[in-house]
Amino acid sequence: MKSKTRKKKGCLSAVIILLIAAVVGVFLWSGMDRMILVPNRSQVAEDYLVSKNRINVLVLGTDSRAEDYSGRSDSIMVFSLDLKNKKVNVLSIPRDSRVEIPGKDGKDKINHAFARGGLDLTIQTVENLLKVPIDYYAITDFQGFEEIIDVLGGIEIDVDKRMYYHTDYGTIDLQEGLQTLNGENALGYVRYRHDAMGDIARAGRQQIFMKAVMEKMLEPQNVAKLPTLLPAVMNAMETDLTTAKLLLLAKNFAGINMAEALRTEVMPGDFANYGGISYWEIDEAKMAELIPLLFNDIEENPEPDDSSSETSV
Repeated sequence: MKSKTRKKKGCLSAVIILLIAAVVGVFLWSGMDRMILVPNRSQVAEDYLVSKNRINVLVLGTDSRAEDYSGRSDSIMVFSLDLKNKKVNVLSIPRDSRVEIPGKDGKDKINHAFARGGLDLTIQTVENLLKVPIDYYAITDFQGFEEIIDVLGGIEIDVDKRMYYHTDYGTIDLQEGLQTLNGENALGYVRYRHDAMGDIARAGRQQIFMKAVMEKMLEPQNVAKLPTLLPAVMNAMETDLTTAKLLLLAKNFAGINMAEALRTEVMPGDFANYGGISYWEIDEAKMAELIPLLFNDIEENPEPDDSSSETSV
């Protein structure tokens, strides 16, 4: 294992949504020169798609109940941060995706990798699937999530449907329509998956929520709260991204327009059934087309390279 995490009642990627939003906003408060964080990729396989200007972060939300890796990954996201062009691409991998897990005969659901081998096996499985290196990771739970949302004054979301469902942590009870969600209701919104599209629809809602949080974080009245919010968010997860590294990333992303900089995608595929078990069958042809767009240094209108004026760390 890369490290031992303290796990409480798990959730999807709710906390990392706040983390990324906080990182994007910190530069407004810090006012420092931008810098580039260069990952160590000495162990990368030869057939991997490696982009020197990108950092890839694997984000897991788990359903663990104890202080170990016995649970399954409830949500899987890969963030690709383009350091040169200031772009953020996010790929959601449905937890029921049918993939090859190292050490297991035949294919299985990707979230079983976490239950079988924890963080290391999950990283290996995701890297083998995407053929891109994972530079950093974050494992989240929702401790403090509601409080942080409430500190921000809630998040405005156009709830796409009536949501009502009893869970082991409370009842999700949301009306359809545009509204400001407090911490409790926001958590219910990003966790809800009890409709025809299940986890696929939930992944889409997570991405909608992430965009809304980023916009909220960039509001002037919330920028002043970032020095307090960032440590709170860091405390709600386990990650090898230190506060110092996050600040370096924040400086690099100074001045971005989130509406233009953020791209979100869900792993293409369709529902399938094998032996009475439901899976998300990945469309490998579409995935092969999508991965270079999300993880490669592709520019429609390339600009002169000004990397010589930036500092590597």
